[in-house]
Amino acid sequence: MERPAPRKDHPAHGDLEVEVALAGERASALGRAGTRLEEAVDAYRVAVAAGGLSPDQEEQLLDRVTSQLYRLLVQRECAGARSENLRSIQNAYRVPDAAVRRL
Repeated sequence: MERPAPRKDHPAHGDLEVEVALAGERASALGRAGTRLEEAVDAYRVAVAAGGLSPDQEEQLLDRVTSQLYRLLVQRECAGARSENLRSIQNAYRVPDAAVRRL
């Protein structure tokens, strides 16, 4: 037998609204983290393809990619994605191996 949905004036209804709002914020944060990683990877790849980078410049770009990769990993784990997390991110965002090794 199914339980009836909580009434709007019931305390459990407020809990549901909070959970829905939290889920929305987690999804939004996850999307922002993915966008930042994608931008960092693209900047790195464009700069490397253009050539002429000093070792320090390449290090700075890789540091940015690694930082954004770490942030996305944390966001995904907070959202419950733990299985094959790094591998799936690396494949989806074409993260350079050099950035992964820095983690």
